[in-house]
Amino acid sequence: MAEQSADHTIAQPEPGLTPRQIAFFQQYGYVKIPGLFDAREMEQFTSGFEDAFARHLNAEDSEVLMHIQNSPLHVAERPENRKERFILPNITEYSSLLAPLSRDPRITAIGRSLVGDQGQLICTDGSIYYCSTSWHYDFFNDPFEKTTLKFSLYLEPLRYDSGAIRFMPGTHMDNEYSRTLRRVFNFMGDESPEETFGVKPEDAPSVAVETDPGDLLVWDFKTMHATFHGKARRRQIGLNFGQPPEKR
Repeated sequence: MAEQSADHTIAQPEPGLTPRQIAFFQQYGYVKIPGLFDAREMEQFTSGFEDAFARHLNAEDSEVLMHIQNSPLHVAERPENRKERFILPNITEYSSLLAPLSRDPRITAIGRSLVGDQGQLICTDGSIYYCSTSWHYDFFNDPFEKTTLKFSLYLEPLRYDSGAIRFMPGTHMDNEYSRTLRRVFNFMGDESPEETFGVKPEDAPSVAVETDPGDLLVWDFKTMHATFHGKARRRQIGLNFGQPPEKR
């Protein structure tokens, strides 16, 4: 069974991360920085998020907004849920209230603590979920060997039974353990966790990291993650951070 909840938080000094936070991330593939943004900042970001989405949701000819329906990645467990998600790429470009987030020195310091001094913000996005997500790891244009980070700000409190993100610790590493879990639990895989291990995806050994608005979650793109029992209309601001692409 998945653990009911895990805090795994360490007091966050400025700037960057502490040696213990870095060690935690390197070992487990994720880290939570509690209360990085205060209530005033979160109110600003939430207003910017809603403004940016309203502009595109209300535009019938929006060529920017991604509307994903019935993807095999998405899970609808609650009666009010549906397998539907909206994604707004580069969301910080569509609201002056969000623009400061894309150049926040705290984000840069944290990212460079993990990927080096050349690390930089690659892109941003916003998501509205009406579903949960099954186990997966993220992809990007960089080679799989590179470390690319996902920074996530959730705009409502998330708990074990309301869509808090879950991680399989250590699956960012390239070893037999992580390769097996990526093969069996990845939603695109050919193997079934029920047949291989006798567990349903939502019962896989994992850590559910509960968050409140203002907490920042950072994870390696390669770390297996999922959400279950997610309430409808969960909102997330995402920032992708990594090494700049090599010049050719």
